[in-house]
Amino acid sequence: MMPAVKRAHTEPDLVEFGEYVPFQKYAELYQYVARLSKLVNELRVGIIESDPKKLRETIADTCECIPDLPPMEEPMIIDDVFPNATNTSSKPLSYASVAGKPPVDPYEIAKAASILLDKSSRVVVEKMLDNKDDPAQEKSDLLFFTEFAKANNLPQPSEAHRHPSKSNYRPLKLQFASRTDRDKFLHGYYKRRLSDDSLSKLPIIPRARRDLTKIELEKLYESRKFVYEENKKAGVSKYIMYDIGYKINAKPQPFS
Repeated sequence: MMPAVKRAHTEPDLVEFGEYVPFQKYAELYQYVARLSKLVNELRVGIIESDPKKLRETIADTCECIPDLPPMEEPMIIDDVFPNATNTSSKPLSYASVAGKPPVDPYEIAKAASILLDKSSRVVVEKMLDNKDDPAQEKSDLLFFTEFAKANNLPQPSEAHRHPSKSNYRPLKLQFASRTDRDKFLHGYYKRRLSDDSLSKLPIIPRARRDLTKIELEKLYESRKFVYEENKKAGVSKYIMYDIGYKINAKPQPFS
């Protein structure tokens, strides 16, 4: 017996499954994107005009100016095209009814962009030996990782800061000149962390990662918990961390 032929989707099917959206939602999205595009362009110009030469050139080369959006189309009354598709009212909402929505705060946009820009060039070192009573701890940290970078031909950090914490080892943040330098340092750190003399002498060899947003940090902790629990159950390192996620370990080792 021949298999039943599947019925092709018709236009009313697409309407039923949400292919079309109310004009109000479309207009709200259009206005939001238009305002956001304008703010991003203003932020780009502001950085180029006021920031240091290296950052200015980087922004100019990598962040293209967003073109203006085309004019918004008139709403399509769905009942005129598909008379029996839905029971939705065919009365379109006016452009003015959605254009008057409160604008996005440019300060908040700029603040969020600044935070992400800062984080993109920072490394966080976890479980680095710490003396909270030592006022010169951050200077010692900077010297330690500057010497580590020199010895291993890696980019050198420009600043070191201990993030306040109740744990025995406060997170150590290392600032680099760029995201490229940060990535080179992280890559080199994990290649040399077990063989470098200065690190091997520490009671605990520190972990290093990129600086994360709050959402990314939650994902990191969730992944670490999963990896630890699954490896403990299996008795081998079945999973290993990969950035803020995890992957299957191609060469599992005994885990205890």
